Amino acid sequence: LHVSDMAASVGLGAMVFQHISRGQPLTRMTPELTALALLGGVILVTVATSIWPGGSVRVFTDLFIKLALIFMLMVNCATSPRRIERICWVIVLAFGYISALAWRDYALGRNLWEGNRIGGAVGGFFVEPNDLPLNIAAFLPLAMMYVQRPGPVFKRVLSAVIVVLMIGALLFTKSRSGMVGATAMFAVYLIVTRSITPTTTMAGIVAVMLVAPALPQAFWDRMASITDERTDPPGSPAARRVVLEQAWL
Repeated sequence: LHVSDMAASVGLGAMVFQHISRGQPLTRMTPELTALALLGGVILVTVATSIWPGGSVRVFTDLFIKLALIFMLMVNCATSPRRIERICWVIVLAFGYISALAWRDYALGRNLWEGNRIGGAVGGFFVEPNDLPLNIAAFLPLAMMYVQRPGPVFKRVLSAVIVVLMIGALLFTKSRSGMVGATAMFAVYLIVTRSITPTTTMAGIVAVMLVAPALPQAFWDRMASITDERTDPPGSPAARRVVLEQAWL
């Protein structure tokens, strides 16, 4: 039993018990939850025409249903700004833990893919060295926000440590898609939060000057293959083109 599955089961059970005891419907039906149900219906209806019907069914049963149940739980529980704040802080702490494990494994030479790329230590949709950095890039703004916003000094310092851990874990994966996603995320974050000032610009330049020389040559070689597929392992570009064509179809 995974801790996440157990926590979800307890949460869903408590929600159902509370709603039944109060004579309420099992769930609030919001436009978002309705849209999610319709998406599930589209998945099932189009299974017969998919390139891989068995895989489509497994995605629905092993992934979509679980995520839909968690989404339903959040719709019924995250009903105030304070509760949303708590969820966001738990997410930041969780990513700090996952990123710290990535630092540990990279230092010990464990859980490496392709010889030198770190994978997620907790499995699930963090396990591969492309999945982990994309999740980090998606949620890194939350940790950065906690550093910037007024609040307890301890919380801001801890958030800054988590930001460093997340960026380090992202770099250890040597993921090209992760780096592209993180770069775009940083640009959007700086624009939206209006953080482009002489101070932040100088701090960014200094950070790059300190970090860049410390990165191994394998990292730069992999990043260079973004624009030069000749440096990619044989078959990798062709495999991505096949997946892209399948997705288009």
